[in-house]
Amino acid sequence: MISNFLNIFCQTILFILLFGQSTLIYLSLSCTGIPIPPSLIQKYIPEDLNLTAKEILFFLPFHLKLIEPEFTQKADTLLQLDSPEIFVSWRPNLKGFVYNQWNIHSYSGKVSSKFYPSPLDLNQLNLVLNGSQIQNARLHLKSDDKVVCLNYTSEKRLSQNDEAHEQKKPTEPTAILSPSINENSPLFTIIRAFHASKNTFIECFLERTSHESFKLSTMLSSESINVFNNKLESLQIQSSYSSDSSEHSVYFQANDFSSSQISIQSNAIIGQLKLDDQMQIDSVEINAGPTRLKNAVIDSISAKVDPKNTGCFSLDGTLFHKNHLLNILGDYQINTPQNTFLIKAHLNLNELQKDYFPQFENYEIESSNSIFTDTEIILGKNFNLLEARGIVHGEGITINSTPLQYLSNDFQWINKRLKASSLFRINQRDSSLNTVFDAESGDYTVILFGSTFSSDFYSLLPKWWENTFKDFSYTDNTKCFHDFAIYGTLNSPIPDFFLGSVQTENIDYKGVPVKYGDVLVKGKNYCTEITLRDIQTEAGNAEGVIKITIKPDGFRKPESVRTKLKSELTIKTAGKLFGNDIQQILSNFESPFTHKVDFESVFFNPYYTQHNNKSYYNLSIGPTNPILFFKRPFNQLSAEIYGRNAQHYIRSAEAEFASGRLNFEADILETLSEDPQIRINLSLSDCDYSQSIKDTFQNEVTNTSINESLPLTLNLNLKSKGSLLDLTKHNGYGNFEINGAGLGKIHLLGPLSKALDELNLSIGVFSLDHLESDFIIQNEWIDVQNLEINGKQSNVLGAGRIWIPDQSINFKMEVDLLKNRNLSFSKLGSLGKFLNPVTKIFNFRVTGTLQDQKWRSIFDPRNLFQ
Repeated sequence: MISNFLNIFCQTILFILLFGQSTLIYLSLSCTGIPIPPSLIQKYIPEDLNLTAKEILFFLPFHLKLIEPEFTQKADTLLQLDSPEIFVSWRPNLKGFVYNQWNIHSYSGKVSSKFYPSPLDLNQLNLVLNGSQIQNARLHLKSDDKVVCLNYTSEKRLSQNDEAHEQKKPTEPTAILSPSINENSPLFTIIRAFHASKNTFIECFLERTSHESFKLSTMLSSESINVFNNKLESLQIQSSYSSDSSEHSVYFQANDFSSSQISIQSNAIIGQLKLDDQMQIDSVEINAGPTRLKNAVIDSISAKVDPKNTGCFSLDGTLFHKNHLLNILGDYQINTPQNTFLIKAHLNLNELQKDYFPQFENYEIESSNSIFTDTEIILGKNFNLLEARGIVHGEGITINSTPLQYLSNDFQWINKRLKASSLFRINQRDSSLNTVFDAESGDYTVILFGSTFSSDFYSLLPKWWENTFKDFSYTDNTKCFHDFAIYGTLNSPIPDFFLGSVQTENIDYKGVPVKYGDVLVKGKNYCTEITLRDIQTEAGNAEGVIKITIKPDGFRKPESVRTKLKSELTIKTAGKLFGNDIQQILSNFESPFTHKVDFESVFFNPYYTQHNNKSYYNLSIGPTNPILFFKRPFNQLSAEIYGRNAQHYIRSAEAEFASGRLNFEADILETLSEDPQIRINLSLSDCDYSQSIKDTFQNEVTNTSINESLPLTLNLNLKSKGSLLDLTKHNGYGNFEINGAGLGKIHLLGPLSKALDELNLSIGVFSLDHLESDFIIQNEWIDVQNLEINGKQSNVLGAGRIWIPDQSINFKMEVDLLKNRNLSFSKLGSLGKFLNPVTKIFNFRVTGTLQDQKWRSIFDPRNLFQ
């Protein structure tokens, strides 16, 4: 029994010792490892990999440690892995003892690639292989401020004994990437951009779903990256790719985007790229915030870009800016000299003018309505405009104070030359405008025709247009048709040449109602010529030429106005047509009838002192209808009136006055003073004495009745100078004759002779029928010298004064009753005076007025003479 016990005890001790020894060996192999030759495991390495290692250690149960290994591909060195150590473990398939499940781990080393410029630090490597196939993989790499995470999984573990799988090998990850990575591929360009980027992180997930199917998704973020000459900041990208799908997408967004190739910069952009099976871009959809495109600022952009072939893209984009909307369609070829696009746009003229055409700041667009344009444009390589053609349409647009109810424009831009044809409506009036403009020279040609008024364009066209037509005004009944051709250059404030015609009805010209007008307007450089071919007023007509000249010195008023007109007008109308200076002269003429008036003048603006005293006019009035001159009635008045240096000269004036013939000349001087002066030289013959007194002194005569029944005629010669407005302030001289049987009578027997004369018994009555005298005018007084009155028998000599305001008189008269019968004592000279018994009796003092004379004998105060 004891021997059996000892035997069992010894066996137990030996088993314990064996177990302890085995445990010590296992622990030793587990921690330190057993060196083994590389050839021992070489047959287990995947066929497409090369492996070299400084040392290989085996650890229990199924682990290897590779010291300083290097992994490369046999066929294509896409990747090369260098690491201080790699751990390998496996799970053997006990059936047949096949080593088909491998796990590889490493946490340091370098990874080099033929397509990445510099090696990447290995932070983590996890590989799960099923035979030679990668089942799962995770790779974490870092280089400076770049981080790359690569993940690979396979949903289905492939069996080595699956005959169907052996006949058709699955696609490996390297086979997926290798064809897409070459020096000219977009992916290679992206990888190089990744290398040059700042603070960039990228993570890729590759999942194989079947033997030849896989899914690839990518996430990227970067502080700054430049791809295809496009710089993006704060970029984020998410992409997905599936070999079973024909559509693959890349989503991206960035806080800032700029492109040197197309001169664009955006503060925010978001978009989507769709890729084809070959990882080529199939389309791009983008939405961008505030964007600067060349010199244009755009609030937002929405666009889709579809690559058609190498270097060619189809573009469909929409631009939004304030109240502008543009839709752009076209194909863009990178390497062609030009590209064509179609643009449909709604543009707000108000915003457009303020933002892009500040040189037109004088044009204020009050309406917020937009205009529509449908345009085809051709752009050069640098996006410069080569050609454009299209239409522009707008309604309800007010520019300054001009309401454009309708606007339609067809235009084309070729070789920096614009041709446009426009139709528009202003205040229910239609016109058309054809324009040719050369952008290089600034030359333009405009043809304007239609039924609009010249005043419709005052707020739109430069000041020279309003100055040309400022004397025209329109009424509700006005009808107008115009046709203008204008040529000029933008370098000049006025056109070099323009020509136009206007036919109108019911228009006002200088305040004159015109029933019909046919006007031709021609302008060259700084001179405008207005030809009045036919002007029909309510009572008269006119034709002639008006020339307006301005200087390019900024002074807005004309330098000179030249006029040459022939007319048959009323005096009032003529005054309005001929201007203020002439109106001042013609205002002294009054007549409701028309008169032939020819007018020629040159007036210089006082601003141009070099033309001082050069202004003049010539005015001719023809003998026609009755007319008033200074309120005095004339018939058949004709006169030549000349204006020089603000003075007026009346020459060759003829008229019927008081049934007589009047010839006169006059100078109207000092016209700018409050008391203009007149110098007159006149001759009046065979006129009605009473009527002449009435007409001449109608304003000056007070409390005096005129006997218009006296059949007296007056002949007068006068030279005088004085106030134009007051005939009592004159100085002059002249002579006159008065003829007529009722001139005067001498009643020798006093009241008895008067009574007998009233009974037609002329006893003691001596009649006088002729008076003549010289006179001198001194303001309100007329000094009459050498006054002589004759009858068939009697002679009267005298001298005295007449006071013009009331025609009162004061004369001394000597009467010789029989002198003209040769019976007078005066024939005896001094002896006759001594012997004449009635010498003192027939010396008289005459007072009263010209019409009511009072004769008083110096010897006998009785009234003997009337």
